[in-house]
Amino acid sequence: MTGTGDKGYTLVETMASLAIVMILFLPLMGYFTDGYRHVFQGGQKTQVAAEAERAMEALYAWMVQQQANGTLSQNGEAIAVAPAVLQFQPASGMETDIRYMFEDDLHGWRTQVAARWKPNGSEQEQTYTLTSFFGDYNHAKR
Repeated sequence: MTGTGDKGYTLVETMASLAIVMILFLPLMGYFTDGYRHVFQGGQKTQVAAEAERAMEALYAWMVQQQANGTLSQNGEAIAVAPAVLQFQPASGMETDIRYMFEDDLHGWRTQVAARWKPNGSEQEQTYTLTSFFGDYNHAKR
C-alpha cells in the first residue's frame, strides 16, 4: 500500500497479485484436464469390459446348447462365432471377435472374446481381450 492513511490496494498491486496467482495455478489446470480425460477413458474401458463379459456369457449359453445337441466342434481349430448367432448385439462403436477352440489335453474349450473400440477423440484402436475355459477342467492334474 502506498500513501499515508490509504486503505486497500492499488490497481497495480491487485493486477500483480492476480498475475502471480495465475502463474502458480496455470500448471495445476493441466492436472485437472488430464484427470478428467483419464476418468472418462476408464469409464469407456469399464463399459467395454462389461460388453465383453456379456458376449462371453452369451457364448457360454450357446455352447451349452451346442454341447447338449452334440454339435460343439472338437477339431482343435479356433472357431469364430458371429455375434448374431449368439443373439448378442455389441454396443455401438465396438467390434467383437468371439472364438472357441477345443483343447484335448484339458478336455474342454478355451474361449476368447476380443472387444475393439476407438476411444473418443482418438484414432488409435484399443483391444480388451477376455479369455476363459468351458469344460471339465481338473485343476489337480495341472
